Amino acid sequence: MLVRIITLYSLVISIVYGQVISQLKSPCPEVFKYEQRSAEQPDRWFGVVTVGTDEDLEGVWLKIVMDRKVDLLGNWFAEAVSKDNIEFSIRNSQYKLEAGPPVLIRFFVKYNVAGVVPTVKKILLNGKTICPIPRSEPTKPVLHITVEKPNTSSETSENYYNQPSHNYNDHSYNQNNEQSYNQNNQQSHNHNRETDVDNDRFPNSQEVSLSSKATTHRPMVTRTTDRPYSTSTQQSQNRPTPMPIPRRSAQCGTVLQRPTPLISHGQETTPGQWPWHVALYLNLARVATVTELKYTCGGTLISASHVITAAHCVTKQKSSAPARKEKLVIYLGKHNLENFGSEMQIRQIDEILVHPNFSSTTYYNDIAILKLNSPAEINDYVRPCCLWEGETNIERLVGQRGTVVGWGYNESGELSKNLMQTELPIVSTATCLFSNRNFFSQFMTNENFCVGFRNDTAVCNGDSGGGMVFKRPGTSGENTIWQLRGLVSLGVVKQTQTICDPKQYSIFTDVAKYLSWIKDNIY
Repeated sequence: MLVRIITLYSLVISIVYGQVISQLKSPCPEVFKYEQRSAEQPDRWFGVVTVGTDEDLEGVWLKIVMDRKVDLLGNWFAEAVSKDNIEFSIRNSQYKLEAGPPVLIRFFVKYNVAGVVPTVKKILLNGKTICPIPRSEPTKPVLHITVEKPNTSSETSENYYNQPSHNYNDHSYNQNNEQSYNQNNQQSHNHNRETDVDNDRFPNSQEVSLSSKATTHRPMVTRTTDRPYSTSTQQSQNRPTPMPIPRRSAQCGTVLQRPTPLISHGQETTPGQWPWHVALYLNLARVATVTELKYTCGGTLISASHVITAAHCVTKQKSSAPARKEKLVIYLGKHNLENFGSEMQIRQIDEILVHPNFSSTTYYNDIAILKLNSPAEINDYVRPCCLWEGETNIERLVGQRGTVVGWGYNESGELSKNLMQTELPIVSTATCLFSNRNFFSQFMTNENFCVGFRNDTAVCNGDSGGGMVFKRPGTSGENTIWQLRGLVSLGVVKQTQTICDPKQYSIFTDVAKYLSWIKDNIY
């Protein structure tokens, strides 16, 4: 079993505070490369490790050893753990590294610019040194098969998908409060080299996980890497699949059945209960005649021909440019991620409209419109949600609860195959900022808002791009009309478990602030 290495990034000379810094030299150019430095971030550098294998590996554990202590190490593959901020363990026990094309594992290091720039000293894959490359024999990763549950880990244990995982030492934080920030976009952090869909970044990814001190944590689980997806028409073995009832038209924001009461930790939905929620899949196949789908994000149907989602779900890496539309597939009426029943409709994307002011670094204006290649057939399982009507001042909704749905984790930290729902309150911007100014001040704007409880209620049941809906005033019961207010953008994950941190808030894009832009593009 040989590890095949692909080098993708070139070294550059970076300018920091007006002074030229010499090129950082990799101890293993065949395995690891430093990325181009950014003048906007003089206190950090980015690098990429690319590895492949001739044999499938069940579980991936990457250990990165620095030559000196650093402030922070962040990545897009799994939670980073360190006792000394020199040696970091990045482990994803649920990730299957398949034989074939290599996989990129991107990370960054933050350090004190007043000192010596830290560099990579050593890298191990599943316990085997791959950097520097041993010259006496071919580099072979040790086959690592794990039977751990998602919420367990060892001291040496340790998601390359919508938000990096960080291990962070910052004395401005309460040193007794372990916390991490993660983008809810729990999509695959394995960046697809063909599509350039931004699945590996988060303030990116895009998923940002921060820890207030170096400590050992349990691994996070990425739902999209647990199992392969295909266009199989396998039906659910637990229930018969009802045939959809075609309708020429339907009032937006309505459902066939009255929703069941919600519980704070989230509960499973029933087919057709949230008919506007869609699943966005990425086609990983390199051959046109083959389809290999992987779930990446959620979205909301707002007309028969348009879906609204988070911009970071449909843009290229480190860019606001749209991804390749032919590589994205939308499933409407989907309830179970693993089954492809007759109630579902499949649509290709005709056009990706990313908000012109979307920032791939701060995730400001994190919103995009997807135009379907053909209109959806409106029925009991597929219906559009209404756009927001009325007051757009988010402070008027502080304390009110909206509903968020997605394929997420339950209160036990277990990944759900079925669509989940939960109710979450909107909190004021001031409350959100004061809860963690050092973090939220980087991402909060007038066009997004904070959501969540700070008690024992989990807030990770939504997916990136998924919607937050409210009942239209004056409607109730069977006559309830739902309207869209927010999109899941940035979330908070508890590092010691796979469920969300009940002590932190999440950030949603405020759809009501973009109504003019939306209407200009769909009508």
